[in-house]
Amino acid sequence: MINSNQLYNNRPSLKGILKLTGQIGISAGKVLIFILLVFGMTNCLLVFYALVQLAAAGFSWANMGISVLVVLLAFGFTMLACYLTYRYIMLLSIKKVYDMTLEQRTKISEDIIQRVEGSFNGRQELSQAQLRQTVDWSKTVYRFYQSVPIFFQSGITQYLNRIPITNYIIALKEDILAGNHRIAAVKLRFSIDEFFEAYIIGSPSNIWTWLLFPVNIVILYSLITWGVIYP
Repeated sequence: MINSNQLYNNRPSLKGILKLTGQIGISAGKVLIFILLVFGMTNCLLVFYALVQLAAAGFSWANMGISVLVVLLAFGFTMLACYLTYRYIMLLSIKKVYDMTLEQRTKISEDIIQRVEGSFNGRQELSQAQLRQTVDWSKTVYRFYQSVPIFFQSGITQYLNRIPITNYIIALKEDILAGNHRIAAVKLRFSIDEFFEAYIIGSPSNIWTWLLFPVNIVILYSLITWGVIYP
């Protein structure tokens, strides 16, 4: 059960959110620059190696094509590494903001339960489409996350839209109709948190970027070594 002290301690101030945003921005910039330097410098060396091999082998359209392909792949690998790192930073940032806003998540669950109660009353069955009309994540997030910058509101909304919220609401129908709104809201928040943690955010990691690095080197080096045609 959530007590008032827990809610108070987890209530983020605008100053706290902005401070976190600034810290994330600085850290993100450093990480992206580092990744760009690592991949950029490595690929520049590989491109230079390709040009040296091309000069040694002599000009031919086939060798020129290999060189152009090396340049394109080098650029592509670098951009892909930056994208993967950006995605990692986004997930990590949203997770931090999400973790800071326990009170908002609790109120959102209570608000959803109150709104769907009227939809359940007097109806034997209620379609998921009807429930989705009741739960509008973009409006809900805007209402309860006003202290969070729009950038993070958009990200949180995007990920919340992946949650099968209607399934959870239908499972809570008996509690809602019985008037156990508090219990239903707590169950709903736990279900949302579990899904968010397990299937959306999890434990953000930049491992794919670093796995890409040796792949980048092996592919380009192999292409240069075995692709250049000597007379």
